[in-house]
Amino acid sequence: MDTSEDPLLPQAHGPIPKDRFHMVYFIFYLLGLGSLIPWNFFITASEYFKFKFRNTTLPDDEYLDPEHETDLQAMFESYLTLASTAPNLLFNLITTLLISRARQFLLDYNDHCRFHKHSILGASLFGVASLFPSHYMQATMSGQAMGGIFAAVANLVTLALGSDVVDSGLGFFLFATFIYHILEIGNTLIVPVQVGEDTVETRPTRSNGSGNTKLIIKRIWKEGLSVCLIFLVTVSCFPAVASSVVSVNNTDWTEKYFSGLPGIGKSNLLLVLSVMRVVFIPLIMFCNAQPRHDPVIFNSDAFPVIFIMLLGLTNGYLGTLAMMYGPSMVMAEHAEMTGAIMATCLTSGLVSGSLMAILLMKSL
Repeated sequence: MDTSEDPLLPQAHGPIPKDRFHMVYFIFYLLGLGSLIPWNFFITASEYFKFKFRNTTLPDDEYLDPEHETDLQAMFESYLTLASTAPNLLFNLITTLLISRARQFLLDYNDHCRFHKHSILGASLFGVASLFPSHYMQATMSGQAMGGIFAAVANLVTLALGSDVVDSGLGFFLFATFIYHILEIGNTLIVPVQVGEDTVETRPTRSNGSGNTKLIIKRIWKEGLSVCLIFLVTVSCFPAVASSVVSVNNTDWTEKYFSGLPGIGKSNLLLVLSVMRVVFIPLIMFCNAQPRHDPVIFNSDAFPVIFIMLLGLTNGYLGTLAMMYGPSMVMAEHAEMTGAIMATCLTSGLVSGSLMAILLMKSL
C-alpha cells in the first residue's frame, strides 16, 4: 500500500525492546490502578453516603428505607459523577491540545503542582501508553479495573468488620488513603533508566498540529465513538441507578451487602457492539430501583447482579479493545496524540453518561 496517500497509516518499525521481568507492563498497571483509586472508592461507599445524607428526624436504622429517601441520598452519586467528569473533560481537552508539552510539565513541576498533575494524568497516561505496543494499553485499562475490584472488596470487608456504618466508612476510607499513599511512595521512588542498546528512538511529531489532529480524528472516529458510547452507557447505569437497586428479600444480609456487589477484532463490529450495550439502561432501570413510580419487571435479586456483571465485563472488554485499536491505526509518531484524543472521547462518554444518569434518576 502506498503510504504517501495517507500519512497516518502505521508503518513497520524495528524490533521491540525486551521488557525485562515485565517491569514496564507492571508500571503501566500500577499507573492505571492509581489513576482511578480515589474515584472508585468514592463511588463504592454508597451506604456510607446514604447514611450521611439521611433524614435526621427519623431513627438511624431507617436511613435505607426507600419511603424516607431524601433527594441527596438519591442524587448524590449522579452529582458526584458529573462534578468529577466535567473538569476532567476540560483538562483532557487541554492536555490533548498541548500533548507535546504535557509530559515535560509533569517532569518539571512534579513536586509543586500536584493538583494539576493529577488532573492531566489520565490523558497523559493514555498518550504515553500509546507509544508502546498495544498490550501496555491493556495493562493500563486492567489497572483501572483492578482499582474498582479493590474498592468493592474493601467495602465488603469493612461492612463485615464495622460495628456500624460510620465505623465501616472510617475503615474504608483509611484503607483507601493507605493504598493511595503506597502508590505515591512508589511514584517518588521512580529512578531514571540508563539508555542502553534496547532503547527505541522516538521521532518528533510533525509540526502541522491542527491538520494532523483532523486526520487522526477522521481515521479513529469509530474507535473514539465506540469508547464514548461504552462509558456513556456504563456511567448512565453505574453508580447512580445501579446503587439504587435494592433487594427484594428483606434480610439483614441483603440490606447490608446487596449494594456492595461490584460491579472482536474489527472497528465496525466494535462500534455495533458498543451501540448494543444501550440495552443495559432499560434492563437495570426495570430492576427494583427505589424509590420509583413505574412497576418492577425484573422482580428478583439475581437480575441486577447478572446485568451489572455483564455491564462491567462488556465495559472492560470493549473499552480496552477501543483504547488499544485507536493508536494502532496511525503511525508511531502520532500515537501519543491519538491516545490523548481517545482519552478525551472516553471522558466525553463519562460526562454524557453522568448527565444521562441524572435524567434517569429523576425519571424513576
